Amino acid sequence: MADHELLLAISNMLDTKLKAEFQALRMELHEEIQAVRTELYGEIQSVRAEVQDLRAELQEVKVEVQTLKADVQTLKDEMHRIKLYQENVIMPRINTIEACYTDTFKRYAM
Repeated sequence: MADHELLLAISNMLDTKLKAEFQALRMELHEEIQAVRTELYGEIQSVRAEVQDLRAELQEVKVEVQTLKADVQTLKDEMHRIKLYQENVIMPRINTIEACYTDTFKRYAM
């Protein structure tokens, strides 16, 4: 055999050997990529579920905040009515009672 034929035979043997090695590495990498892909998909699904839960909770909080706002507005309105009642009804009566007692005090104090 000539050198050229020997080199060709060695080259073919190396190609066959390397092809088998590369195929094994390729399959191994493919399996690892699939495992990572599956794991990431599971994590993404978990995060999506958590986001959905958080959205539901946020919606509940929004409803509660709206209720609280309505309650606070009701309290503000009631406080305003109480202040008006105090200013227009109670204070004039207290002033009248005070004036009566003051006049009586002054009359009998001497």
